[in-house]
Formats: sequence, structure tokens, C-alpha cells
Amino acid sequence: MSFTPKIKRLGKDNQEQLRLGMSLMQQKRLTDARTLFANLLEENPNSKGAHLGLGLTLLRQKDYDQALVHLQTVMRLDPLNPKAFLAAGQVYSRQENLAKAAEEFRSALNLDPKLAQAYAGLGQVLTKQKQFPEAIEQFKKALRLDPQLGPARMGLAQAYANQNKLDEAAQELKSWLAIDPENWLARVQLGKVYLSQGEVTLAKEAFQEVTRLHGDLPPSATINLVVKLTAAKVWDEASRMLRQLPQSPRLAPLVHKLWGDIFAGQGLHKEATEEYRASTLLAAEGGAGSLDLDSLELSDDLEDWEELANNYRASAKALLSDRHQRRRLIP
Repeated sequence: MSFTPKIKRLGKDNQEQLRLGMSLMQQKRLTDARTLFANLLEENPNSKGAHLGLGLTLLRQKDYDQALVHLQTVMRLDPLNPKAFLAAGQVYSRQENLAKAAEEFRSALNLDPKLAQAYAGLGQVLTKQKQFPEAIEQFKKALRLDPQLGPARMGLAQAYANQNKLDEAAQELKSWLAIDPENWLARVQLGKVYLSQGEVTLAKEAFQEVTRLHGDLPPSATINLVVKLTAAKVWDEASRMLRQLPQSPRLAPLVHKLWGDIFAGQGLHKEATEEYRASTLLAAEGGAGSLDLDSLELSDDLEDWEELANNYRASAKALLSDRHQRRRLIP
């Protein structure tokens, strides 16, 4: 049942209404929270709490520009409020404005050196900037203050993995799973680490547990795992996961290319050529209708299927890369 805020006159009930708005936001009832905070601001345009609540809600709704408007208003009304700087840092990080994000996280920490989320946010920025040793230090600071801060634990594992410190990465992910056994994202990352370590059996067990916990993975996660499984020559698991992907015209060119990689890796060059050809047709600008399909006909008399597969693979890879640059369809 939808919530319709009933706003009382501000005064002694103001804090109660603000707490209600924050509760709605935590319950992911973002539209209701947004309405409540907006109504509070109609009553009192200088309500720091309402501006902050609305800014946080808009952040969660990915309305970043409007979120910044309200967060910056909080900074103006209350320059000593670290939560506004923290949230602004998160906005800038998601907008990939990394220098500004780092500045806001550092401002938050200057105001509150015990703000674990700000250390984690700064660590994430440093990871994106490939400053991995510095990122690790920030994540460790966050975890000293809050050992159950998931983004910090996951970020630390990622930073270790990027430095090829796979044992340390695996240990952090195991620690997080000890705290939150149902966290399927941590299991996905742990499976990837196992693959990088050559622990194929452990990786398969991790991915199977992900399926049990989460059901079908998001397509982007499945695709990333198929790529890693194929590189590790785990053909059966790569094939199983690829079959789980939903039928989608958007994903079809990439799916056929991945099947080509799997077949080529198994020495099935004729089948690989057919898959790469399908990927090329579907990925071409304007679709298959813009190509001369007869020119791509394959003859059963061909002897060197491996060479032909390599040629089609190069064509499919180039077309998919072009699609990624133009549309950002491929993870």
C-alpha cells in the first residue's frame, strides 16, 4: 500500500517527520521519502535535515545533479556537517569526477576522523585511480572503525586482487562471507579469485552457491564469469552459465562470440566459425540486413576451419568493440 505523507506544521514534530523520512529511505520507499522531504522543505526551505534527507534520497534514485543541489545547500547552512560532504563525495564518485570525490571525502574526514564510510569512499576513488597501496590503507582504516562495513571489505579484496595479492583477496572475501553468508556478490568475487589462482573446483563451487542463493545472475555478471571460465578452460561451467543468459537481441552478438571462444578452445573450429559468423552478422551496423549474406556462406569442403575461425573472431571482436564504444552495451 502506497504511503501518503501527512505533514504536520513544523516545530516539535519536525524531528519526528525527518526520522520518518529517513526510515522510508532505508526501506527503499524512495518515492515516498522524496515526497515527504519535499513537503517538509515547502514548510521550511532552510531545514538542514530535509535538504540532507532529500539529497540522500536523490542519490539513491541516481538523480545526481539534483542531489548535489540539496547537499550543497546543507554545506552552506551547516558547514560542519560531515554527512553532506560524505554524500557529495559519493555523488561525484558515481559521476566519475574522481578528483572532486576525493576532495569531498577528505573534507568529511577533516570534520569527523571516525567516519568509516568516508575512508571506504576514498579507498574506492583511489582504486579507480589505480593507486592500490593507498587504497588499501584507506580501506583498512575504514575496517578498523567498522569491521562489518561491506563496501570496505569488498574494496580491500578488489585492491588486493588488482595487485595480484590473491591470497589476501580471498581471505578478505571469506571474512566478509563469515559476517554475511548470503552475500552473493562476495561469492562471485571469491569465485573469480579462485579462477585466478587456478582453483577451478573451488571456483565452480562458489558459482554454484551463487546460483543457489541468488537464482539467475545479472547478465553482466554471468558474461564476466564466462569470460574468466573460458580463459581458465573450464568449458563445462562456462557453457552452463552461458545457457542461463536470457534471449536478448542486445546480448546476442556477444553471446555468439563467447560460444565461438568456447568451441575454439575445445578445438571445434567449424562450430566456432559458425558462432563468430553469427556474431559478426548481428553486431554489424544496421544488422544482418545491411550485409551480403551470400558472401558469408560457408562451404563444407573447407579444410582450414581454424584459420577461418580466427578471421571471423577478429571481425566479431572488432565489431563488438565498436558497439561498446558507441553504446556501452558490453560490460
